[in-house]
Amino acid sequence: MAFRRSAVKDEVLEPVPEARRQLHARSTGLAQPGEKLGELLVRKERLTHTQLNEALLQQSASGKRIGALLVELGALNEYDLAWALAEQFSLELVDLGRETPEPEAVAVLSESIARTESAIPLRLDGDTLTVVVSDVTPEIIERLNKTAAKAVQSDAFKKLSVNEGLVMLAEPPEALDRYFSGEEARWRKVIEDAGIKPE
Repeated sequence: MAFRRSAVKDEVLEPVPEARRQLHARSTGLAQPGEKLGELLVRKERLTHTQLNEALLQQSASGKRIGALLVELGALNEYDLAWALAEQFSLELVDLGRETPEPEAVAVLSESIARTESAIPLRLDGDTLTVVVSDVTPEIIERLNKTAAKAVQSDAFKKLSVNEGLVMLAEPPEALDRYFSGEEARWRKVIEDAGIKPE
C-alpha cells in the first residue's frame, strides 16, 4: 500500500486570472499525528491492548518501528498498517492496483529519484503533483519537493507543459502568496477602473 498527501487538496488557491495556470513546487509538510499509532489501532479495534503491550515490550528491545513490529508479530496485516498510518497522518490511502500513473506526472520525477525514494509520481492535477510513497517521513517529503522543483524547471518538462498552458514556478510558498497578492491587486484595479461594483 502507498500514500499520497491529501492535505494538498485542502489548500484552496484562487484561480489565476490569466489563461495560463501556475505550477508551483511546494511542500505541505507532514501532519502531526493526534495520537500514537498503537492507541489509534486499539481505539479502532484493529488491535487489543494485550497485543499492543507485547509489541511495545519487544520494540524497546529491538528498536523497530511499532507498525513493522506488529506486522512481523502477526497482530496486524500490511493493509491495516497502511490504513492506520494514513489515518494517523491525515494521508489518503492509494491503491496502485486501481490507479495508473499519468504520463505528465511521471515526467516530473526522474526514474532514478523515484527508485531511490520508492516513490511513484501518480497524477499532476493543476498545480498539485501527487506522489505515492511507501514510507512517509519529513525527510522524504523534503527531498521529493526539491526534486520536483528542479524538474519543473527542466527543458523537457517546460516543453511538455506548454501543451497544458502551464507557467513554471519553483519557489517557496511565500513567492506564490506574493504572486497571488500582486494579481489580486492588479485585477482589483482593473475592476475599479472599469466601474464595476461588487454586490
